[in-house]
Amino acid sequence: MAGCMPEEAARIGEEEILAADLVTEAPSSAIGSENAGRLTALVQIWMAGGPDVLRQKLLMETAELGDRTSIAESGGGGKINVTLVSLPMEGDLANPIRGVVRCRPCMGLGAETCISLDGARCSIERPGDGIGPKSFEFTAVFDGTASQQQMYDDVGAEMVQHVLEGFSATVMAYGQTGSGKRHSLFGPKPEPDATFSEDGKLGLVPRAAKKLMQAAQSRVRGMRWQIACSYVQIRNEQIFDLLSPQLRECGVQDVQGKADIKGCAEVEVTTKAEFKSLYTLALSRSYIEPSNRTDLIFRFRVQTVDSLGCVVSRILTFVKCKGSERQSKAGAEGMRLREGVQIGMSLSALGNVISSLADRRCRFIPYRDSKLTRLLEDSLGGPAKTVFLAHISPESCCCEESLSTLRYANRAATIGNRPLAMNCEKHEIALLPFQEWLASAEQGPGPEISPAPQR
Repeated sequence: MAGCMPEEAARIGEEEILAADLVTEAPSSAIGSENAGRLTALVQIWMAGGPDVLRQKLLMETAELGDRTSIAESGGGGKINVTLVSLPMEGDLANPIRGVVRCRPCMGLGAETCISLDGARCSIERPGDGIGPKSFEFTAVFDGTASQQQMYDDVGAEMVQHVLEGFSATVMAYGQTGSGKRHSLFGPKPEPDATFSEDGKLGLVPRAAKKLMQAAQSRVRGMRWQIACSYVQIRNEQIFDLLSPQLRECGVQDVQGKADIKGCAEVEVTTKAEFKSLYTLALSRSYIEPSNRTDLIFRFRVQTVDSLGCVVSRILTFVKCKGSERQSKAGAEGMRLREGVQIGMSLSALGNVISSLADRRCRFIPYRDSKLTRLLEDSLGGPAKTVFLAHISPESCCCEESLSTLRYANRAATIGNRPLAMNCEKHEIALLPFQEWLASAEQGPGPEISPAPQR
């Protein structure tokens, strides 16, 4: 399969197409009724690019590999190899970023509101301007009654499925301070003795972790699955690793033409208990800093290795952007004001990238204007599947910030990404074993991060 041409792949019969969800054992329907006792051999992940390739399928190729039951009992033994064969579909050649809006509940009884929601339409009206409401259409809009499970079902589950199919995916939470970004992604600050798996307030990140580990454990045995977590925050253009014992400062490096975080620990987790331990410590450190002053990036690296040594690594990224706010309302002075100016510059850099990508005539995209936009190059206009999750506040006093957020989301939804499945590599990315990380993490929570002086 590795050497087949696009037209050859396209000729594989429909009865040999494996369902998009590769979880559980290989279905006999993919092999054919007369060959039900034979298991499909899938060799390696293969990607073919180019505008002439207009189909993308998860393909299964049959081969005589012995009795299906004995192969399953043997755990593969070099006989079973699962392969994701990806060819870009016509829709993927200009796959738009998905725009989703979540409006938090109104904070005060009887407070005047400026937001009205109707299906996928979100309207906002400035109080007393006499112009009328401004309306925006998105793929999904959630009001203040929406549960965390509803958010996961609409946003998180789709992103997890893309990652299992071989794509990288990103969820970006954007909005003003206090609009609920951290709540959507992470939920409340976890307590060590809390019932982690049954908490209805859990955010997208822990729910995605649970599904990824369930999927990895139920996959066919011929593939070795590894899931690793990393968690960093960006403040004043400095990147800090929240999983390192002393909150180590990291940098940005180019790896095969793509920006990645240099010096960031990627901790492998294999059970829910391991993830809970890591997640609880990581979030306790992120709560040291004011939420509106930092960007938070939580990443799952999903790495699969088949028996022939083919390695495929893709990343599921969750980003909580800094809180957007007006300095006149914040009332900041001195260093706090200077830091607010830096935050404004970072948000402006993100806005410039979104505006440049939305303008089809623009040939230069200023990704390098900030650390965040540089790390999001694949997610904004690149090969990843992306959801822009805009958070707004319904109160009239937040009208300007909510309108600005809706405009950001509306503009981002016009950006055409070009999702491509990850290529097969011959080397594995080194992951930090959980027990080794835990031993170092027990040294202490690390120092509080102080903002760098701004000139």
